[in-house]
Amino acid sequence: MHAEPPFLLAPLTKWVDAQIGQWIPINDYIVMTWLIMLIIIAASVVIRLGLKKIPTGLQTIMEILTEELLNLSKQLMGKNARFFFPLMGTFTIFILLSNLIGLVPGLKAPTANWNTTIAMAVIVFLSTHFFGIKQKGLLKYLIHFTEPCPSMGWWVWLTPLPYGLFFIHLIGEIAKPFSLSIRLFINMASKHLMLGVLALLFILFLKKLALLFLPALLVPFVMALGILVCFVQTFIFVLLSMVYIGMATQEDEH
Repeated sequence: MHAEPPFLLAPLTKWVDAQIGQWIPINDYIVMTWLIMLIIIAASVVIRLGLKKIPTGLQTIMEILTEELLNLSKQLMGKNARFFFPLMGTFTIFILLSNLIGLVPGLKAPTANWNTTIAMAVIVFLSTHFFGIKQKGLLKYLIHFTEPCPSMGWWVWLTPLPYGLFFIHLIGEIAKPFSLSIRLFINMASKHLMLGVLALLFILFLKKLALLFLPALLVPFVMALGILVCFVQTFIFVLLSMVYIGMATQEDEH
């Protein structure tokens, strides 16, 4: 028996698939991704129109959170923090909202699908190397993969050491988007599977009132754990993204 509750927006998925499915493959996660994008855009417009010179209420909270995220960016990305902040801020909002929306019964978290997480990880990967090369130049950027060989003298280039280090670093760079995406995907998929199993248990025990309290007692605990996982996984993804891009673009890192 499948533990996952029915998808509430299944009719919308079918309608969208009927309209553009012949050009773009459509599934529930794509529809949820577009829905979250619309929510973010609409919320951004509403918040922008309601901004005040003297912040109050929600605006105060948002400014505090933005300032804290920017401070974290400065610590990890240095002078490039403000340039990359829109990307990091977008990741934070999108991932957190995607994670949390999966807690709603009948809805799916886009981050519980590997296609979503690998797409974001590829953006981080391309940004890391594109801006790293732009900042340092192609030759200098490639040489930094052989650290600490450049400081050992010209003779080291006559040995296999720098070329072996370059290959090892290259494998590590290729692995980064996979580890970044799989970590988020696995944690979100397992969390929502746990919630689905809990919902199934609740239904199965519904006819046995003597045992009804067992799944009911677990609901607050699992929901609290789910919310915590949503925030932690968002923080980890954004933090690692800052580290990867910061290491590639800061001159004083190597």
